[in-house]
Amino acid sequence: MVVLAVSIKFSSKYEKEVGAELAAAGTIAEEILSSIRTVQAYGCQDKLAQLYDNNLVLLQRVKYKARAVSALMIGTMFFVVYASYGLGFCKTSRSSTL
Repeated sequence: MVVLAVSIKFSSKYEKEVGAELAAAGTIAEEILSSIRTVQAYGCQDKLAQLYDNNLVLLQRVKYKARAVSALMIGTMFFVVYASYGLGFCKTSRSSTL
């Protein structure tokens, strides 16, 4: 239960960060597309594309953290369930042979 409580806390924290990074990347893309004529006129497509790519890299890192926490939570949950089944069958098989 402790692992699940801690995992839920970190999972919600990282999901909030994912939303913030996604919003930042979307805002940059929206601004670039809304001023596409100016971007084309000044020839700064590469610089703005690099800025967008950097935000996507940050988003990807935060998503990896969020997915790692979710994997830990789900892995722990399944371990407890399967360990309980294993102990139940182990106890049953020993009591039937005595």
